[in-house]
Amino acid sequence: LPTALFGRVAASFFQQYLGNSLKKKHDATKGILGITFLLGSIGGITMIVTIIFAPDFFSLTFGTSWRSAGEAAQILAPMYCMQLVAAPLSQAQIIAHRMSGQIKVEIIRLLIVCLSIFVPNYFEYSPYYVLGTYSIGMTLVYALYVLAAFRSARTL
Repeated sequence: LPTALFGRVAASFFQQYLGNSLKKKHDATKGILGITFLLGSIGGITMIVTIIFAPDFFSLTFGTSWRSAGEAAQILAPMYCMQLVAAPLSQAQIIAHRMSGQIKVEIIRLLIVCLSIFVPNYFEYSPYYVLGTYSIGMTLVYALYVLAAFRSARTL
């Protein structure tokens, strides 16, 4: 996927940038804002295209039986948009030696993943509902990663 390529390039750049900021002991917020805006723009465009065209694209490309996969992609699109933004930034706490904050976010992530899958299954909701709760939960977790990156950047 082209978005995954952008994410890997941004992660490489960000790790180098944050490492240099840590050595020089200066605020890295400006760099994080730039990366967040760039990846947010790419992710936002990709998300909009996915939400509008995914069911038809899957149906035309793979056959009508694949339309439901396109509908699942629509549901997961916001999560993948935030993942693209957050993945490179998620290393900020590790680079800034803020492991306790990283552990807290990972615990929250584990709880949200478990709750978003097990609770709807317990109440026998549809698979689309499970995907929706998972997508919303993980979108919030990725937002936490971004906030934690800004916090780490300010306190270098």
